[in-house]
Amino acid sequence: MKKLNGGFNTPAIVISRKKYKLYSVFTFITPSLGLIRASIPHKRMMTMRNSSYLRPFSAMYITVVPDGEYVNVTQIDGSYVVESLDVNLFLPFSSEKLRKM
Repeated sequence: MKKLNGGFNTPAIVISRKKYKLYSVFTFITPSLGLIRASIPHKRMMTMRNSSYLRPFSAMYITVVPDGEYVNVTQIDGSYVVESLDVNLFLPFSSEKLRKM
């Protein structure tokens, strides 16, 4: 992941979600930042607008802020249809890195 200064708005596709008791860890793939991980508490997800789009292979625009190893998702703007990873500018990650996961 690249170094971030302040907030950053980027298109993203949810790759995976790992549920824990009080929070979930999401892995996103973005064209500019690569693979990023975000930890979101379940209480925050209940109050966050458009959090229902946080399902694997759903695409959206997110605003992220660096927070140690993870990033903090501050806003989910909208969703769009994923035609393929190649069409949505995710070509460098589509084959090699997704196979390793």
